[in-house]
This record gives sequence, C-alpha cells and structure tokens, in this order.
Amino acid sequence: GPALAGVPDLVGRTIEEAADLLAGQGLGIAVGPSVPSGDVPEGNVVVQDRAPGDMAPPGTIVTVRPSAGPDGAAAHVAADPHVRLLATLGP
Repeated sequence: GPALAGVPDLVGRTIEEAADLLAGQGLGIAVGPSVPSGDVPEGNVVVQDRAPGDMAPPGTIVTVRPSAGPDGAAAHVAADPHVRLLATLGP
C-alpha cells in the first residue's frame, strides 16, 4: 500500500503552520474546541490527537486543539471548529 506519513510535532505552532506541516505530509487537519493554557499563546496548538512521529496513512486527519489563553475565557466561543478553521485559513 501507500507509504505511511510521519505525524509532525504541532504543539506551540499556529493553526496555519500546523495545517501546512500536515499538508506537506499528505495529512489533514481538524480543529477541536480550544483549551485553557498558560504556556501556549492563544490560538496556537496545545494538543494533537496523533503523537509526533506516529506513522499514519496518507489522508489521515489529525485533530488539534488551540489554546484559549491562560484564563480560558475564550474556550466556549468557537462552538463550530470548522467555521473557526476557515476563518483562520482564509486569504
């Protein structure tokens, strides 16, 4: 079958950077609900559902969750992750 793709380390990157890195490996991105984080700037990736270095079939969707910032107040704003993703990756 097709060669497996290595999942990149996305933590701390912007959603746009994460999407570019995944696309370069033939992988897709989905953006889940944001989570509070004191370490990662708001909007950047805090967690990913496939571990870095994991070997995944091409076309696999890796779900990332962006930081809501240290207070987490923004955690409930992005009810629809697809709308947020399109807004983030728009022209």
